[in-house]
Amino acid sequence: MERFETSLEPDNLGGTRRGDIGLAEARGTVTMKTRITPLIVGTLTVTALSLAACADKDTGSDDTSESVGITVGNDSGGCEPGEVLACACPGGLEGVQECDMLGQGYGECDCSGGDGDGDGDGDGDGDGDGDGDGDGDGDGDGDGDGDGDAFCGNGIQEGEEDCDGVDFGGEDCMSLDFVDGILVCKSDCTFETLLCVPATCGDGVIEGAEQCEGADFGVESCQTQGFDFGSLTCDAFCMVDASTCAFGYGQDFEAATYPSEFTLNGDGLWSLTTLEAGTGLQSARAGTIGASQTTGTTVTLIYSDVGQLSFRYRTSSESSFDYLRFYADGGEQASWSGEMAAWSTYTYQVAAPGVHTFEWRYTKDGSVDSNMDTAFVDTIEATNASL
Repeated sequence: MERFETSLEPDNLGGTRRGDIGLAEARGTVTMKTRITPLIVGTLTVTALSLAACADKDTGSDDTSESVGITVGNDSGGCEPGEVLACACPGGLEGVQECDMLGQGYGECDCSGGDGDGDGDGDGDGDGDGDGDGDGDGDGDGDGDGDGDAFCGNGIQEGEEDCDGVDFGGEDCMSLDFVDGILVCKSDCTFETLLCVPATCGDGVIEGAEQCEGADFGVESCQTQGFDFGSLTCDAFCMVDASTCAFGYGQDFEAATYPSEFTLNGDGLWSLTTLEAGTGLQSARAGTIGASQTTGTTVTLIYSDVGQLSFRYRTSSESSFDYLRFYADGGEQASWSGEMAAWSTYTYQVAAPGVHTFEWRYTKDGSVDSNMDTAFVDTIEATNASL
């Protein structure tokens, strides 16, 4: 590179600055090694100005100055040196451009990650922590303590809060099992339900938090409570009482077909009927038979422990002659005859675990048919038993 010594004497300086000047490229890049007083020297049409330390030829001074790269030469007019403005980057992002050290204009848009707020973190909130919430702690919850926990009072229901301001997290009085009303958020971000309207137990309508009303259990049953069979009761607070529910085998004869675990025997076949029911809508009815004939239905169960078997029954037959008889392991345990006005329940105690066989048999004598001339069985329940 050719080197030469020259003098710069712009008209508006009123003085002369001397030094060694080396010309680099034809584009106008000038490297100046000189000791100068930072005065405005007019509009310089250059791409970079580097100031480096050297001794003054006339004074022999060893003063130094910092070497700084600057882009100059735009037509944006004067600005404060170091001032930063936001600028648009490709893809809709935001960059920054900085005023040069001579205050003559802004450099090119820097798209390397600036957000325009001058803190260098890229989130645009000016706090320098990069989480975008403006509190400077970096945890993003907006409370400034840095722990990331929910902050009651920021208007956002979060963490363990029931609510925050008008943010109820989708809850209202009805979702909290009230009938109606207005849900309120207290200052500690918990619900206030004093303005919610509770259900009225005893009005015959299941509503709110009620599970039942009298004999109306809605969709509830021993099965929905996790048991195999049994009967629910409704307490004074309209909540279901499952104390009489149990685990084991149960048969309510409510299916479309006769249960497959039962075997049928005798002169007629037992079947399902809607004519009578101990519970629900259906029951098992003895097969149609004539004088001196029998019809039976049998099931075998396995008991894991001592237990019991109970069932509902009703007869409509010739009293003292045509009987519904119950057998356990081949031995007759009980019998009933005549016209029964209502259903009754019989319970048999199983004294030992193991396999046990139970049969319900309807038998007729040699003459006379009375009433419906049949028998019904329903709601068989066996504790500690399975098929």
